[in-house]
Amino acid sequence: MNKTYFIGDIHGNFRPLIFYVIHQKQLHDCYVFACGDIGMGFHKLNYYVDEFNRMNKKLSQHNIQLCLIRGNHDNPIFFTSETPLDVYYSNIHFIKDYEILTINNHNILCIGGATSVDRIYRTENKTWWSKESVQEYDRNIVNENNSMLLDSVDIVVSHSAPMFVSPKYERISWMSDDDDIRAKNDRLILSNVYFDICKNLKYWFHGHFHMHYETYVPNDGFTEHEKALLTNGSMIMENEYDHGCKFVCLDMLEGMSGKIDLYEI
Repeated sequence: MNKTYFIGDIHGNFRPLIFYVIHQKQLHDCYVFACGDIGMGFHKLNYYVDEFNRMNKKLSQHNIQLCLIRGNHDNPIFFTSETPLDVYYSNIHFIKDYEILTINNHNILCIGGATSVDRIYRTENKTWWSKESVQEYDRNIVNENNSMLLDSVDIVVSHSAPMFVSPKYERISWMSDDDDIRAKNDRLILSNVYFDICKNLKYWFHGHFHMHYETYVPNDGFTEHEKALLTNGSMIMENEYDHGCKFVCLDMLEGMSGKIDLYEI
């Protein structure tokens, strides 16, 4: 398999996703990464078992491996070794936070999570989860769990994005103080990941913001002063650079229309 594709938020639209990648795009012999907000946890367990049984059968027929990253609209437990999905799927993979996958000559670091900024309108453990935010980054633990691959990572897949790429972080008027702190911290953590491993990065794919945006960010290193500016409101704008790591914000799957933002490498 020599093709890898990246898509944005699915939000539980499993059948439109399968219809799109198999029937419309006619993909086969490839990997497909979904950048969070899969929609895990909003239905009873049997619903997901039935859906994934159907999905896995179709994906296996076309030799497509589907890799799922957790978003804020996902119960984190599905992306751990304690997952309630006590079923093995040959072609569907729930990726753990900070897991590194070696695929098609790429080392891909996967970072799930984000904060639901509308938690005040949601119900804990039903439509939002206490551990939904981006987990703290510790390069020693990541390296220990991934056979020292961290310095050779050339692609990152996440749900949210670093502070310095679009869209600019702004507090929404109705957000609580706690949500504001959590959401900002998500992006600061991802910023620090970039500063730490950016030297060999070629791509960073993410979703979450329901838009499409592409930005090149230099990966030649940053001074401490530059890092401070970039984590305190300074932005790297589209077309400001023409080289470095390419950030791609992927739009969401639009309901039942079958339209999806797909990026191929």
